[in-house]
Amino acid sequence: SAALELLGLRPETLLELTRRGLSPEAAKTAGYRSLPRRGKQHQQFIQTLLDRYGEDPLRQCPGFTDKNGRLGFWTAFLDRDGYVVPYRDEQGRITGLQAKVLGDSYRTARGTLLSSMYHLARLGGSGQDLYITEGATKANVASYLAGLWTFAVAGQTLAAEHIQVIQSLQPGRVIVALDQEDN
Repeated sequence: SAALELLGLRPETLLELTRRGLSPEAAKTAGYRSLPRRGKQHQQFIQTLLDRYGEDPLRQCPGFTDKNGRLGFWTAFLDRDGYVVPYRDEQGRITGLQAKVLGDSYRTARGTLLSSMYHLARLGGSGQDLYITEGATKANVASYLAGLWTFAVAGQTLAAEHIQVIQSLQPGRVIVALDQEDN
């Protein structure tokens, strides 16, 4: 959460989120943030986190090391831009992060335990319909546009841990809503 607070939301990435159906306010409230620009912005971002928390805690957070073990975070550079997608539980705590590269795919933070990563858009209550979908952005759009109580995972696989969370929410019905991709 502290890392996301250090990042802004550039017009290019906000335009993509509004194209998907979110208002600018809904995108900001959901916690979307633009990837830091490679170079000075990225260096300042990492240094601020190091000064605040130290190296060991950063290394323990998924997404803050690369495949070679170096401290870092996703970056935007040249004409490649994108945004960070936070996955949040029923208390608003971050369960995982993805990066959406504009015109490309989603990338899940290195070191993420997918069975612990889920997103709940809009709070519902016992007995209400709960929609399950792939991806926090789809969940946020469904919640924003249709007022749906939506649970999302990164990908299409529900782990036992996800099932436990869904059961604890005590929905009246569980409705699986996927898009029409080949997978």
